[in-house]
Amino acid sequence: MPTTKDNTQDVARYADNIRAIYQSASPEEIKAGRAWYQDAHDYAAAIAHDFNLPLSTVTAVIAAISPNCSWEINKRVRVTIDNVEIAQ
Repeated sequence: MPTTKDNTQDVARYADNIRAIYQSASPEEIKAGRAWYQDAHDYAAAIAHDFNLPLSTVTAVIAAISPNCSWEINKRVRVTIDNVEIAQ
């Protein structure tokens, strides 16, 4: 979302919330979080490779599905799309 005079305070508040959560995390949680992001990237890159799609397309689909699904359910979506032809 582009920053405007109307939402600058909202953006600052969101950033403050993210910093507060990060600062409250234990070293183990931070380590696990970093590992998760690498795993998620590797997973998305594998799908992109297998389907000859841009990584940005795959990550956009994962992001669209993610808000209401656990990571394990997100990963099961691949099983669903393995037999579907993807139009580019």
